[in-house]
Amino acid sequence: MSHIESPVPTVVFFSFLDMICLRTNKYYLFNDNAYKKLMYEDTLAQFREFMRDYYKPEKLHLLEREMTYKRFTALLRQICKSSIIRFDTKTKHANSQYCIEYFIYHDEL
Repeated sequence: MSHIESPVPTVVFFSFLDMICLRTNKYYLFNDNAYKKLMYEDTLAQFREFMRDYYKPEKLHLLEREMTYKRFTALLRQICKSSIIRFDTKTKHANSQYCIEYFIYHDEL
């Protein structure tokens, strides 16, 4: 069961990713650096406001709670699955810690 009521327009979603992610000719890379940029530039408030129209009313608490890396990547996965956008993950290990990087693939826009 999806938390998203209607698919998010991919053009708008990709323009959001353009603001925070590293973009290559095949994918957007969302990692810890992109999350820090999201929090530093306060782009999260814009994202939350935009996504209110697409989430089911009973699932809006997922957008409004305190955001962590893990919670935000869950939102990204939900958007990708509802809009049928392909993504892959890769676990990076450094200094006895790990971070899951997300590769969100786009067609040439």
